[in-house]
Amino acid sequence: MNQKEEITAEVQILLKEAENPLAFSRKPENVTKVGDLSRKIDTFLNDPSVEKNERAHLLNEKSRILNLLDSYSKDAEDALTKSIKLNPGDLNTWNILGNVLWKKKDYVSARKTLESAIDQFGKNKESLRYLSMVLRFIDDPKERTKNVAKSVEYAKEAVGQDIKDGESWYVLGNAYLHNYFANSRKLVELQTALKAYTQAELNSKWDNPDLYYNRGEIQLYLEEYNQAIDSYNRAHTLDESLNAKEKSAKIIELNDAIQYAVDNKGKYKPKKLAVIVKSIPTVLKTQPKHLGDVKYTIKALEDCAIGENKGCILSCKVTNVITKKSDVPARFVIVDFKATFGCVSIYHCNDEIYEKISEQTEIYVVNPVVKNVKFSLKDKEYNYLAVQVFDPDSIWIDANKDMTIFSPSEITHKNLP
Repeated sequence: MNQKEEITAEVQILLKEAENPLAFSRKPENVTKVGDLSRKIDTFLNDPSVEKNERAHLLNEKSRILNLLDSYSKDAEDALTKSIKLNPGDLNTWNILGNVLWKKKDYVSARKTLESAIDQFGKNKESLRYLSMVLRFIDDPKERTKNVAKSVEYAKEAVGQDIKDGESWYVLGNAYLHNYFANSRKLVELQTALKAYTQAELNSKWDNPDLYYNRGEIQLYLEEYNQAIDSYNRAHTLDESLNAKEKSAKIIELNDAIQYAVDNKGKYKPKKLAVIVKSIPTVLKTQPKHLGDVKYTIKALEDCAIGENKGCILSCKVTNVITKKSDVPARFVIVDFKATFGCVSIYHCNDEIYEKISEQTEIYVVNPVVKNVKFSLKDKEYNYLAVQVFDPDSIWIDANKDMTIFSPSEITHKNLP
């Protein structure tokens, strides 16, 4: 076995060991292995008799192992730059350089590198996948929405190149998640993201903690609390640094507060509650013009079906403010004119909502979307009706439609490639 074959064999061993990249990079002995092999490659590179093609190969192998670690490596970038100059016809080198530049957070250069790879070698899953990731991180407000939309298309193309590639499915899920907040605000985007994560889980060689965390974020956002807790707990088992356990604890804390307020009728005394309930409108005296010709009827929460209730307006008052500024969605416990308690969740709103809505504020929800939040955890049972307000046009506050409280909400997570 010559020196080139020996180096290649050792690199392949490390690559095999790094099939779970997170576990690999966090073991100190693996960091040592990468350093030792990198230095071994350097001893060959320092030999002036090494031929051009072999030098390019060794530089490429060096960059591959250095890039196995989580953090950006300048040595890897330098090796790749030299390798491309010696042999610009290696697609793998261009893709690794794009990924290294992404780790460096030089997203503009990463984009140019990956687009060059596609121009030279045609579309391939690695270039497309990395390009999808990079586009979502480019800090250009004017192009952000366009870049996020493009990132979905590139991720879809990457999956189309190999439908059994779990990493491409994971990146596609993240792309749909970003696109929901940046562009569409259509729930189908989040549902598609969840489906992509399922495919990623089925086709991955390792358990990615960020996949479970991101899935938990969507499930929490959609108020699928039991599923969210399962996802966060799985993420915590795989990577405690994500603080996913704290997210699970907050879900329990949130639902404890809602259930307590619902069970205890907002903690109002009977006489005071009776006055509040009596003051809630039971008929629509005049229909606002923006609702068009469709005739709407006032309904109580208990009379609403699970799902969307078209042609109806839920009339209620707030009894308890559950969430605080920056929480998504904003949540309020409400009571209707039949003294039924539930929770209203208002999405895509800014912090001004807490100035507009407080205890005893009248709320009217057009075409209310109702779900039954029902799950058990240990010895505790949770069971209440929740009204989800995704559309700013479907809510009035004290009989006024106030658009100023609405702005795009967002889920953020530092490990969302």
